[in-house]
Amino acid sequence: MNTVKLRIISALIMALLMTGFKAMAQKDERAREILEAMTAAYNEKDGLEIKFGGTVGGKILLKGNMFMLDCDGMKTWFDGVTQWSFIEESNEVNISSPTQEELGMANPYAMIRMYENGYNYKFMGTEKIKGESCSKILMIPEAEQNYQSITVWINETMVPVHIEFVYTEEDKETISVEKYKTRTDLTEDNFRFDMDAHPDAEIIDLR
Repeated sequence: MNTVKLRIISALIMALLMTGFKAMAQKDERAREILEAMTAAYNEKDGLEIKFGGTVGGKILLKGNMFMLDCDGMKTWFDGVTQWSFIEESNEVNISSPTQEELGMANPYAMIRMYENGYNYKFMGTEKIKGESCSKILMIPEAEQNYQSITVWINETMVPVHIEFVYTEEDKETISVEKYKTRTDLTEDNFRFDMDAHPDAEIIDLR
């Protein structure tokens, strides 16, 4: 697996650039209203299945603070306490108790709530994404991160349909939503690694 793909998985699984917006240092009221509406819309869902493309493609299941991410040869499960990361190529699974920062890196949709702490944000106007009118929100971390900014495009039904992570001017990664489906059948088992399905996997317990 090449370096770019590994970083995408860990970073997801973690407009102008931050340099131009350092002086902004503000929390735009209109941006906050849109982000809060997006979060409220997400909280109303009992569960979600999202298929995405962009820099890499994959699928993520979401329910509350739990998620399962299947992306380019790696699957990650988080049940609210424990995280399992299974690498198909090496047939090994890493088990950990992640911090909030690590969860933000592992779950690309953690940005649904990331704005609440440690970010400045600004409404950048509206743009069309795949024919849909979307609000464009720029989010910049207050403290140093491995990325300079996150830009999210939110449609009129409060779905984040496109996300861009900027590391440098030349180095950007994107997520583009291809399917956004409500799932009411998800249980905790969907967010835990199935040992029986991978009896020969090497277990690396990092807890």
